[in-house]
Amino acid sequence: MVKKTVDVGDFAQVTKGVPPEFGVQGGTQVYVAGSTLTPHKGDGYNFRKIFVVAQMEGDHVIADDEHRKGFLIDGKHLRKISGKRAEKLKEQLQADYGENDAD
Repeated sequence: MVKKTVDVGDFAQVTKGVPPEFGVQGGTQVYVAGSTLTPHKGDGYNFRKIFVVAQMEGDHVIADDEHRKGFLIDGKHLRKISGKRAEKLKEQLQADYGENDAD
């Protein structure tokens, strides 16, 4: 079975083993808005990819609520949403924020 990797512009579900300091529960649906590389602890030559995710309410990405801002999360705590569900979420994102902002 091939693991589906998460990338910017994807919708994902937070996995159940996420540490409590992230402030979200396993199963929470998020939008992957960006990514960056950060040095791995203890080894300045190894890097890991972390993601900036936006919280969601139902099928809507929350982009302008000062109390529910985006946050950083390790990709190992994200499971990509794909197929028809992902298409539906992308269509809703385009309807909410416009054609150009969804890509």
